[in-house]
Amino acid sequence: MPAGLAALSALAVKPGGTLYIKTKDTKVLEKPDPKSKVLGLLQPGGSVTWRGADPGNRLMHKIEGTDSRGHKLEGFVLQGNLTPSQLSPEYLKRDDGKPIDPEAFRSSGAATKALDEAAIDYAQAKQMPQQAERLQALEAISRSVTAQRLAERSRALGLATAQLDMPGDSLKPAKKRGTR
Repeated sequence: MPAGLAALSALAVKPGGTLYIKTKDTKVLEKPDPKSKVLGLLQPGGSVTWRGADPGNRLMHKIEGTDSRGHKLEGFVLQGNLTPSQLSPEYLKRDDGKPIDPEAFRSSGAATKALDEAAIDYAQAKQMPQQAERLQALEAISRSVTAQRLAERSRALGLATAQLDMPGDSLKPAKKRGTR
């Protein structure tokens, strides 16, 4: 089966149907060329109307959608950024187990924070307590790694180091020994 037909059957939607964006900052391009002008960005969970694969470049798919600011976009995206399934909602214990908007979840930074109680409860319910315990142990280790400790360990191993001028400052390359 040609790649383009496989792509269409894999998406399992007809032109005019709805697909969802699965990749952060998906570029909507003016032409079916990855180097063409970027018209806007779409975020995960956003729905788009699929118009079909480009006949000349089957990896590029024509879509119509709306960005997070409400601007209508019509252009091309890479097939790998599309999915026929809505993204799974996120749940937080503080919200009484109700799903929260994926965009609000990403904006909150919760996706990069520690394993919360809802995830631990979920692991317990699914009889996967070891996985939750392992993640908690990894989080404890990651909290103990400071920029200072990382720089000391790097020096001890003879690796390139960075110096931190003040707590909270960004890391700056350390001066090479013997230079001014």
